[in-house]
Amino acid sequence: MREIIAFIMVPIISLSDKLILPEQNLSIADYRGLEYIYPEEINISKIADIQAQIVDIYREEFGFNLDSRLSITVNSNSDQRANALSTQIPLNSQFLYLGGSNYIDYFCSSSWIESIIIHETAHNFQLNPKESGISKMAHRVLGNTPFTHIGILPIFPIPNIMINPFLLEGNAVLNESRFGNGGRLYSGYALAELIEMANGGLITPELTYNSTLEFPYGEKSYLIGGFFQKFLADRYGIDRVNSYFKSYSKQTIPIYLNKTFKEHFGSDFETLLSKFVASIKSRYSHYRRGEGRAVVESQIFLPMNRCGDEILMLVGNFRDYPAIASLKGDSLKFYRGSFRRGKPFKIGGEYYTQSAVQISPKEIKQGLFNIDGDIREGTEGRAIEAILPDGRFIYFNISESMDKPHIYLGDSFYGTSSSSIFLDNGGNLYYFKQRGSERTLYKNREALFSYRGYYGFVADVDGDKIYLIAPTENGSGLYIFDGGELKRGLSGDNIIDMKLISSEEALIATISSSGYSYLISNIEPTISTIPDVEEIKFKRNIVDAKDLNIESKEYIPIENLRYSSLNQNFRVDGGETLFNLNINFIDPVGYNSATISIFRDDSKLVGGVGYIDRENIVEFTGELYGADYDSGEDSFGYRLNLNYPITEKGYYSAYLGISYQKEYDSLQRPATLYLNMVDSRVFGISRYPSYLSGMEIFLADDRDNFIYGLNYRRVQQFGEQNFISLNFQSINSDRVSQKGEMGVKLSGSLDGQTQNRLEVEAPNIGRDLYVKSLNSFEVGLYRSFDTPIYNFSLPISLRRTTIYSKYKRFNIDDFSQTTFGVEGDFLLFNNFTLPVKFEYIRTPYGMDESLFRVRVTI
Repeated sequence: MREIIAFIMVPIISLSDKLILPEQNLSIADYRGLEYIYPEEINISKIADIQAQIVDIYREEFGFNLDSRLSITVNSNSDQRANALSTQIPLNSQFLYLGGSNYIDYFCSSSWIESIIIHETAHNFQLNPKESGISKMAHRVLGNTPFTHIGILPIFPIPNIMINPFLLEGNAVLNESRFGNGGRLYSGYALAELIEMANGGLITPELTYNSTLEFPYGEKSYLIGGFFQKFLADRYGIDRVNSYFKSYSKQTIPIYLNKTFKEHFGSDFETLLSKFVASIKSRYSHYRRGEGRAVVESQIFLPMNRCGDEILMLVGNFRDYPAIASLKGDSLKFYRGSFRRGKPFKIGGEYYTQSAVQISPKEIKQGLFNIDGDIREGTEGRAIEAILPDGRFIYFNISESMDKPHIYLGDSFYGTSSSSIFLDNGGNLYYFKQRGSERTLYKNREALFSYRGYYGFVADVDGDKIYLIAPTENGSGLYIFDGGELKRGLSGDNIIDMKLISSEEALIATISSSGYSYLISNIEPTISTIPDVEEIKFKRNIVDAKDLNIESKEYIPIENLRYSSLNQNFRVDGGETLFNLNINFIDPVGYNSATISIFRDDSKLVGGVGYIDRENIVEFTGELYGADYDSGEDSFGYRLNLNYPITEKGYYSAYLGISYQKEYDSLQRPATLYLNMVDSRVFGISRYPSYLSGMEIFLADDRDNFIYGLNYRRVQQFGEQNFISLNFQSINSDRVSQKGEMGVKLSGSLDGQTQNRLEVEAPNIGRDLYVKSLNSFEVGLYRSFDTPIYNFSLPISLRRTTIYSKYKRFNIDDFSQTTFGVEGDFLLFNNFTLPVKFEYIRTPYGMDESLFRVRVTI
């Protein structure tokens, strides 16, 4: 039964849980064949006009029309993440989030909404083509199924999902940077990272075309990948580069990168990547690193901040708790804890970081968050930039900053900006405004000077001296604007932030091929200029958005339920045809999803329907299925579940749920009320939480038999990538009956899964047993370590290995388990993570007393 339920419901859950839902009261509109779903506070006119222009350009350059309608969901002000999502699964869709104004320096863009539209629409065109006859036919029948097979023949209805993010994100960043809106290819930070990685010998096929766990982590796909795409476009033209994705989709089995590169560009990927690296080393041979006395090393970088006489840095190894490093005079102190990634602040003796975090079940807000992930009152919906002497905040109002950041001083609107804001001791504001490719520095409302470029922000001010981070010929550097004269503050090309220690000494943040370094350096001014930006030669302009008259109507999710995909698996065994079929439906936002399923094995035929409703705060999941087989048991079953989020705030969440289930192959009929509470804190690429405390309490009634239980789990990190876990479980039943399947079930299943809360796994037990009371305690030790064995030509790599040992004891005589395991974090086809566990379990209660099993834990 377990495999049937998994087959019915997993496709729905795996699709819908990836989607982040906006609030209710949405409208739906159609403009030039594109579908828009948005809340009433959004003016869809600008978005629709820009989107239509970009689609027209991409249709020409990528060389095809999208084969299904593109649905764009614009999230409301209740979700203020700096994010966007493009996907083909479950539908050809985009999800746009409007909280990116505080990343204005990093993106080097004039408009957040334009950047994400250009970027995400490129992804839709990259992933949509299907030039293979088999893929086209498969997609017509199977819909947006990423992969399937008939016998041993693999079939790819969406072939380009096999392309690595190095090409996907790199191409999107290239396109993001060529429409007059700036972009990350104009970033001095990005150029410095590129040169460092090239000089460090780290731009290789193995390290770029695999999703690695090494610095600069996922950023390499965007920045290094973007410059590689620019290199290709400079040689072959933008049409040739963008149409590559159409060529790739011609493959019946889309795994041949070098072959496709050779056919499309005339050279294979490895050769072109090597030429790209050589060109970077040659062009930027005069690149210099900033020098100084090392203070802190870090694997993460966020803007520094000065609060009083402290210089604050958020630092960490990207595998453990981060820390706020405080430099005060000659004293350096670290405050380690669960800080969210963001610019650090200190207010009233308490440390905060600027971030976007869930503050309620229906809200994710920008603001200042403390060490426990709780928002500081009065900062909700604000990207805090500085604090005035009277305590008022200078901030970007997120709800008004979909296009350009809107500056507020307290409750008063000040103006717009194209950079972060710096506040000096006299209460003066410094920021940049962008007009085309001209970037102008302002002090309050007075323009000071301009240069041609998109990258640059004010780092510090000392009297009349304004210290800037801006582009150099070879990266990112420190400049001083003093009395109308511009000077270079230091000679380094990898300086990405700075704070003054004195008039002669500065703390600088630098980037290298292995991470970030904070150095104390002596300022050495020399007369200089900021080099003019080198515009991308295949630049395209989009016309200013018009005020469109777009008719809309209310978005009703159930009326917009659409066919998404058909998952199938056929095989022949002993002359019988055995199969699984899933027909999946979902609405474009992901509020509602449904599945019709048919399953047949050698003993039964099962048909079922499943439905998930997330339209309201209470989530409903329902399954109904019937079976045709001779067993003397019921021939139908169902599962019903209601889930209500009591709270979801910071790292903490609590849910109250009610479930009722009736399996067609079991006598159990439990109706269960449960309360689930969890505090989980995971940082960076850590394999396990640095801290987790979770407890579930449940009460169940099974055929007038009262059962209650408690599950508690604790995980704690100690040292780097070392973890200890503690698990306690207690379940008690009023009655027990082996024949009546009543009580607490000890399951002999070897797959590590249980069907309900009344069931406990006991591998190698031989047969299922029912007991009246069960208590168990388990302790586990885990050690993860990086094992970077990356392959380019072979389809499998190993990123990380975890060794672990667990001991579990039951309150039943001689019932215990000792587990020794190794988990490999494998990477398939350069792209897809596959954690595989190899476990040896010693079970004195079993017939063989020990067993070995292999488990895939997705």
